[in-house]
Amino acid sequence: CSSDLGVAGKGFAFQSSSDTDDRSFTIASGATFEVDNNITFSYDCGVSTDNLVMTDRSSTLKLNGGILAHTGSNAGGDASSLVLTNGTLVVDHKATMKATKHANSEIQIGNGTYANDLHIEIMPGASLNITDGILSYNNAESE
Repeated sequence: CSSDLGVAGKGFAFQSSSDTDDRSFTIASGATFEVDNNITFSYDCGVSTDNLVMTDRSSTLKLNGGILAHTGSNAGGDASSLVLTNGTLVVDHKATMKATKHANSEIQIGNGTYANDLHIEIMPGASLNITDGILSYNNAESE
């Protein structure tokens, strides 16, 4: 039994159902969630910035030419942040990140706490394109 999950087709969306919903999308220890070439993973984090949960460093989000789209806003409808912590982000091929709900929406790498730093692996020849919104780097230790 594999603990990995890949997305095929055109895309996959995860959305909290209300402003008070605290459901999370969890990538478990030792698991990989892979977003393949030309696939969009649209993520609306609802009221929380930390409900795309990577349990530990062995929890992997792999953008294998895929797109991570943060499409959420906070409870007031304003711009929000999707904060990626604890796990590993693997970038392969031409991957994309975008925060599309508001011009100042962001995807944040790390939360300023060393124990929660996001490990980043960029494969040879890969690129990470930021097409909308802001990508901010807030790991406590530079890699």
